[in-house]
Amino acid sequence: MEIVGIIIALIMLLYFLWDRYATRFKFEINSQNTLFARFVCPHHKKNGKIGLAFYGLKIVNISKKNLSIKEVLVRYTLGGSEFTTESHVLLTGTIYSPLEKKDINAIIVKVGTDDIVLMNWDNLRTEIGKHKFLSPGEVLSGSAFFALDFDTTEAISKLEKLKIVIVDYSGKETLHPISIEDEWIRRAEQAVVENRSFTNDGNGQIKFV
Repeated sequence: MEIVGIIIALIMLLYFLWDRYATRFKFEINSQNTLFARFVCPHHKKNGKIGLAFYGLKIVNISKKNLSIKEVLVRYTLGGSEFTTESHVLLTGTIYSPLEKKDINAIIVKVGTDDIVLMNWDNLRTEIGKHKFLSPGEVLSGSAFFALDFDTTEAISKLEKLKIVIVDYSGKETLHPISIEDEWIRRAEQAVVENRSFTNDGNGQIKFV
């Protein structure tokens, strides 16, 4: 009987560990739509931090049960210390989409003297709030900007153990390591995310609010 009890205890322990650390989500990004950029907010004193932007990312429930998502974080090690940060809900403007025949959310990323409009920028934190849970196979889409705890582009190359952390309402974490690409760093030299709303007159003329 003691052996049976030990076997049952081991099975329960193995199930607990599997349930705790099993991969539940698949995190998909388009590397061409990912970049480091400086964060600037005209109405905020703490400007200038470098951040990581994911434009059009996807989170897929690859398990066989309904799953909740409480938050999505970025975690990394720098100078021997570990940091964790949540994404900003960026202020968005509206751009008329001829394809969709309606106004859609957008942000502007300045690259040098050019303004790059990223259409269909739906803040991930807002999209998470619209879903109580994800059913098996369901996809959560959104975009996110994570301001990091440094203000020089030189620090990017010193980042270690960069990962996305998906947390559910029971506190369980799913970890997704991210490999930094050289192009992301090159873009950071001139790219700026301006946290401000704007309007568009339909003719391509942008007016910041």
